[in-house]
Amino acid sequence: MDMDLVTTSQTNKLTVHQVERLVANVSTLYDATVRNGWYLPKQKSSLITSEYLEAVRQGKFYCPKYGEIKMLPCPNPPPKEMLINKVKFAAKRLKLADTGIDEKHEPDRKWLVDVLATLQPDDEIFKKNYLPPARVIKDQDYVIDN
Repeated sequence: MDMDLVTTSQTNKLTVHQVERLVANVSTLYDATVRNGWYLPKQKSSLITSEYLEAVRQGKFYCPKYGEIKMLPCPNPPPKEMLINKVKFAAKRLKLADTGIDEKHEPDRKWLVDVLATLQPDDEIFKKNYLPPARVIKDQDYVIDN
């Protein structure tokens, strides 16, 4: 899908526009994007939309390929918001394309950890002695049972 022409099994050539018309829904586009080597967040994450997938394919949004992924252990990752900030900062520091992540469109936590390990393997969350910040318990979280 990241080529101008796609060749079918019968060696018929299709333009990108023709391929896009064949892609019926987000699920099919997701599968096609993964088959072309992109390391995507879980399909059910709010980041996965047809617009996001198309932007990844066109290079408008940063998304690593499977061959680029460096996985590192992080048994207790920090909150998702912190991971999002770290990934966005690392991508910006490396002058990569926008991640496409915003308040309404977020990837899953595992994807964020894996991408951070790829972009910034020396981040504190991958150190042996790392502990995530303490979770702040709000008053609404308390249930008093009398």
